[in-house]
Amino acid sequence: MESMELRLATLPGLKRAKETVRRFIASESPVHAVLLYGAEGAGKSALANEITRYWLGVGNDRYQKAVDAFDRGNSADVLRLTPVGPSSIIKLAHITEVDPADKEYTGTPLRTFFRTLPIVAKNRVVIMHDAHRMNDAARNSLLKPLEEPSEHGKILLMTTSISSITPTIRSRCLAIACDLPSPEEAENPFEDERWGKMAGYAPAILQRFAANQEVYGTVVSFADHLLIAKPSHAIALSEKFREVAKGLEDSEKLNARAANALAIQLLAQLLYGDERAPAEWLHKLIRAHRMILGNVNSGIVFDALFSGLVLSRSRAR
Repeated sequence: MESMELRLATLPGLKRAKETVRRFIASESPVHAVLLYGAEGAGKSALANEITRYWLGVGNDRYQKAVDAFDRGNSADVLRLTPVGPSSIIKLAHITEVDPADKEYTGTPLRTFFRTLPIVAKNRVVIMHDAHRMNDAARNSLLKPLEEPSEHGKILLMTTSISSITPTIRSRCLAIACDLPSPEEAENPFEDERWGKMAGYAPAILQRFAANQEVYGTVVSFADHLLIAKPSHAIALSEKFREVAKGLEDSEKLNARAANALAIQLLAQLLYGDERAPAEWLHKLIRAHRMILGNVNSGIVFDALFSGLVLSRSRAR
């Protein structure tokens, strides 16, 4: 327990969430399902790992091999479920056996996984990422193991959209809010406060920026150029922004649409509240972001976006 307490203490932010976890661990509560919710980068995955280690049996020599295997990323007693397919969905096949002709998810279903006793751990643990991506069939099938949990089965759900999780699922889980730290509480590794703004002060995102400062620094540099650009620079800005997005695509192994959307999102967060940026810029950036997600041609979107931004700034002078 002491080692787990030390590990919890080192997690940035998550003050209230960590207190909730400490309470249910200290009471040895028979909680069988936990729902972690909060903004991207708040630290849900890191907290999920600590809860999983507790359920596997951390602190008990009998189960140490199971915990060590999980730390290495190859635990036979942990099943991770993630969305699949072009629509990024968690399907019925993730939860229970279905028609073998469905080849999008070929892993072990949750309910099948729980039929087997733990191999080396105290419990078997299922970690579901992006739980809000479950379709209706998956949600309905998940209710049975939530309502009638197996003695050795634990379920951990994570979501950035708590409103998309049905009340029937929420009510059967210990729901833990993973709040972002305030700017004052955030552990910003950068002297330039703009990096904190660009990350929304999310600890995991700040860590990602620090690990890849060269690539994410191109967004900061681009914002500096944009704020002093003239209308005649619009096309050059559009071309430069394509390079910024391409850098994110290559570095983060994203598809082109996701990288373009991320580049716009980061730029919007960086410029939000900057007195040098006209108020209408945020609306234009939000509209461009939606168009990219809607699969509108990125070249057209970027050309229109940066022409509109520099022209609006020129008129505001």
